[in-house]
Amino acid sequence: MANKSGIQEKGKATWTDHNVDVFCDLCIKEIEKGSRPSTHLTPKGYENLGINFAKETGLQYTKSQFKNKWDLLRDQWKLWKELIRKETGLGWNPKLKTVNAPDEWWCSKIQDNPEYAKLRKKGINPELEEKLDMMFQQVTASGVHAWAPSSGVLPPDDIEVNNVAVPLDSDDDLACPIKVIASSLGKRKRTPTKQVNAGTEKNNKAKGIGSRKIGGAAKLVIQIDRMVESIQTRSAVTSVMNKCVLGTSIAEVMKSVSSLLGAEPGSPLWFFATQLFLNEEKREMFVTIEDADIKIQWLYYEMGTSGK
Repeated sequence: MANKSGIQEKGKATWTDHNVDVFCDLCIKEIEKGSRPSTHLTPKGYENLGINFAKETGLQYTKSQFKNKWDLLRDQWKLWKELIRKETGLGWNPKLKTVNAPDEWWCSKIQDNPEYAKLRKKGINPELEEKLDMMFQQVTASGVHAWAPSSGVLPPDDIEVNNVAVPLDSDDDLACPIKVIASSLGKRKRTPTKQVNAGTEKNNKAKGIGSRKIGGAAKLVIQIDRMVESIQTRSAVTSVMNKCVLGTSIAEVMKSVSSLLGAEPGSPLWFFATQLFLNEEKREMFVTIEDADIKIQWLYYEMGTSGK
């Protein structure tokens, strides 16, 4: 229902493709203005988003509705990136609204993760994917030394950072600042927690900061611990994944196939391999086999059993 100014009053959010495009465009504008210091927009960023979204669409949504859509798009974007990771030659099918891929490819992917099934019915088109990349990848650097806690990496050693805002909770609009001081040798020192707590009440009163931030020190310590643990875990997982997938890309495997006697480019066995190695597990098995003759025998075996 619209009011006198033509703006539809708050209710259940309606997200057409057009509304999603407008939402993403406006979010990117706020990000470029520095309104996303961590994982979400600032209160002012959401305010600007609401005003401009209403002007563009005639719809008036709440901060909660915008945040829910942001989180939903981020989850869909992550899933999409996982699905097409390291895949080459997958074009976009505007009729099916997803990537062009054979049924075998989809079956293999859905076996790995049943959540991929919904992307087979409707994926993320290239134009929208580009916008989501801008929204959810690392915080856009405004200069050589720009850094944000949400980027997932520690600040460079040669940077002096003051009053870095570390978010306490994803739903918390406030951020508790931690002061990072660079010494003359370029090493960073964090002010001890006890020192942060000492005189906090006096300093906050002088700065006009409410009592809610005064109790944030404990949350800050927990958040930093989680951040460090997340970075360490991510580093370990990345290291393991790099070892597992080394040499198993489609390009690398097909190059190896082309060098085998009897599987020259254009041969029936070579064409069979182009379909077989859409499956990542098959590629890994092929790379695991070291002897060239055994590789050929294994390809013929797979070729013989594929029609059963």
